[in-house]
Amino acid sequence: MPKLKILNSQNEIVVDLVQSAINNERKLINHGINRTKFRLKEYEKKYGFSTKKLLNSLKEDFDDSNLDFSDWIGEYKMLNALKKQKKEVESIKICI
Repeated sequence: MPKLKILNSQNEIVVDLVQSAINNERKLINHGINRTKFRLKEYEKKYGFSTKKLLNSLKEDFDDSNLDFSDWIGEYKMLNALKKQKKEVESIKICI
């Protein structure tokens, strides 16, 4: 695990600043996850099938002429990337 050392004479201020930045990043990631989940649900409602079914169709006969399907897959990939980021940010520990 990478470690970051910050040298500053006012530890308390720096710790509060870093903690605030981490908390803000968590909020941004959670907002992105919620927004992406909403978009996935919108595609599922519009086309009447699940994201999982769309992904399974990639193995078979995928209609790449439908830009919505490409965007839908992009949203799914974005959700996975955001979940990975969330896990990384949640693993950050501040040691004094």
